[in-house]
Amino acid sequence: MKKVIALFALIAVTVAVWLGASFYSARTTGNYVTSLPALYKQNNYMHIKTVEHRQSAFSSSGKFSVRFPNFMPFSDLAALEFIIQYEISNLLMPDSAGRLEWRLMGNEALAPMLKQIFGQGPTAHGKGSIGYDGQRQSSVELSELLFKDAQAALKLAPLTGVATWDNETLRLKLQSDQLNVRSENMVTDLRGMKLDVNLSNRALGIGTYDFTIDKGSSEFSTFEGMKLTKTASLENDRFNFVIAQKIKQYSFEKFKLRDVDQELAFRGLDKDSLMSISAVLRDVKAVNQLTADERLKLSTALRNLFDKGFS
Repeated sequence: MKKVIALFALIAVTVAVWLGASFYSARTTGNYVTSLPALYKQNNYMHIKTVEHRQSAFSSSGKFSVRFPNFMPFSDLAALEFIIQYEISNLLMPDSAGRLEWRLMGNEALAPMLKQIFGQGPTAHGKGSIGYDGQRQSSVELSELLFKDAQAALKLAPLTGVATWDNETLRLKLQSDQLNVRSENMVTDLRGMKLDVNLSNRALGIGTYDFTIDKGSSEFSTFEGMKLTKTASLENDRFNFVIAQKIKQYSFEKFKLRDVDQELAFRGLDKDSLMSISAVLRDVKAVNQLTADERLKLSTALRNLFDKGFS
């Protein structure tokens, strides 16, 4: 009898510890989500704002906005903003500290425009997990995009991939089988597109960006094996940017090229000057709508960038 009581006591203690740890994990995850706006407050490329957050004992849910302030600074669509809805379960399991599901949509201004262009509008969603080491991973799925009117037609095959990230790093892999664009003056067909992003410092964009296309064709040209690579690094408070392009085979009517390999590099760019430029452009709607103070800060940063030199 004593052994049975001891066994039940051990089970009760184990369950209590499990539930207590799950409760703590849920609170920790919730605090992290609600702290995202502060973490990205000084980020010049992306802003996050909590729209809604609901916390329960072992889970949380809600939504927040993700804004890219410098998406198209020379257009009316200067900033691009999306809403991400999420659900997180934090009951501890042997393989993960939590499971998450998310869905992305346009904000109030963007969603109607997307729906008007693509009918029901594109949907992006994914499922993932939270590791005990703080590493997070999720699948990424974007529905097929279809657009057609009297002047043009567009088709993007479903986009699929996986994202892995922690507080500093990001690894993102996406792929789509086809992009087809047709208009009165243009026809383009791309097959086998892949995007591979590997960042060691997500806030500064330090790392590599690879974009590959297996083959493509237009009205007069074809190509195979195209790869575009951007590498960003930081050494002694100086940014280095290298853009490389490789094409296995290219033809334009009777003109043909093979094994094209070219590179464009900007080295030794002053970090403080670039960050100042990004900070000025972060919140403006358009470059031609700067205040006098913003114009002064921008011109000063540009002058410092050239005065300090680069190669």
